[in-house]
Amino acid sequence: MPLDFFCSDHDSLLCQPCIANTHHICGKILPIDVAAKGIKSSVMFDDISKYIAALRKFAKELVQDREKTRKDSDRPKVYIAIIPHTEETVVSLADAKIIQFVNIVSLVSGRQLQVTIKDSNMYGIAVVCDILIVGGSSGNVYFIEKTNGKCLKTVKIGTGTISSIVPFIRAKDEVLYGSEYSGNKKVHSLKLDGTFISNCELENPIGMTFDSKRNVYVSCYDFGELHRLTADCEVDIILLTKSDKLDNPVSVAFNKTYSKLYVSNSGSDESILVFNCK
Repeated sequence: MPLDFFCSDHDSLLCQPCIANTHHICGKILPIDVAAKGIKSSVMFDDISKYIAALRKFAKELVQDREKTRKDSDRPKVYIAIIPHTEETVVSLADAKIIQFVNIVSLVSGRQLQVTIKDSNMYGIAVVCDILIVGGSSGNVYFIEKTNGKCLKTVKIGTGTISSIVPFIRAKDEVLYGSEYSGNKKVHSLKLDGTFISNCELENPIGMTFDSKRNVYVSCYDFGELHRLTADCEVDIILLTKSDKLDNPVSVAFNKTYSKLYVSNSGSDESILVFNCK
């Protein structure tokens, strides 16, 4: 039966039989259209509307927070850089803020370096001479003394996670590139003294490498793409996509002759893709 009436005594909707059976002694029973007249301008309606809006906002924020947590848990927690002209690598352990030295021939762990930085985590890592350069979780790039872990300098380049740092050092050309995975979601280039050069916006850039002509190759995690940028951080072309089997790509690297390109997937298959280069 349609609920065409409203009982003011019991604050309930009624059908015609309800009036005769259970509400025949109620003092004020009104048709719905009469009872609802002016309801949208009432204080109660306004309060309920605000309450519903607040609930919707809370639900949206909860979904966004869970999605962020999922992405953070999916993202790699270990970042690696080779110390030039040695058989040693440095590994940044994101949550612990520790840099682990590892021999890449014997795969034996060496010393650990505790790093003191402002950010709650550290991610991308690079080595330039005796300086370790690490990316933080709030857009900071830290220059760390390799022997004692002392922070020598902090450069603010964004607001989010700096997931990859790659230096380009050739003669007088010394440039540092950093990918900002979250926050502004950009690839930044700067001089080693921290002077800003340029940047470009990409969707969740996470890994980077160079070719012999100093083009920058950037893997975009969520979109499953590999972009090629010019040295000035201008988008050149999208080289690879999900149709090329990219699945949450993370690291990207060339072999020594630049004849092969390697892309590591962290998606469902966790594979390493190898592409021939012309």
